[in-house]
Amino acid sequence: MHQYGQFCLDLYDVQNSVALNMPSEYSLVHVPHPGVYTFGGRGKLVSWEESWGIARKEVKPGLERFTVPEGARLMLVRPNHNPFYFQIPTRAGVVGQYAQPQAHLPVSRV
Repeated sequence: MHQYGQFCLDLYDVQNSVALNMPSEYSLVHVPHPGVYTFGGRGKLVSWEESWGIARKEVKPGLERFTVPEGARLMLVRPNHNPFYFQIPTRAGVVGQYAQPQAHLPVSRV
C-alpha cells in the first residue's frame, strides 16, 4: 500500500493474540485536518467488505479489511467509553525527478 500512501488497519486482541472484526457497536471516525483525504466526506471509516455490500455476518472472524491514508487522524467510538484518538504514521516521501514542461507558444502582436 506504500505506493498509494495508505496503510492496512486491523483490529487485534493482544490478550488472546487474535485478529478481530470491528464490533457492530464500535466505529472509527475520521477527524479532518488539512492535507489528508477525508474518506469521501462521510467521516466514518468503512471496511472493504461493507463498501462491497457484503453482510457483516458473512465476514469470517478476523478477516475484515480496512485501509487508511498516511497521516489520517481517527477517533474510535465505543459505548460507555471516552473517544480514543490516534494518528496513522507517515512514511518518508519518495524522492523523484519532476519534468519541467516547456513549449514554444507563438505570441501574436496586435
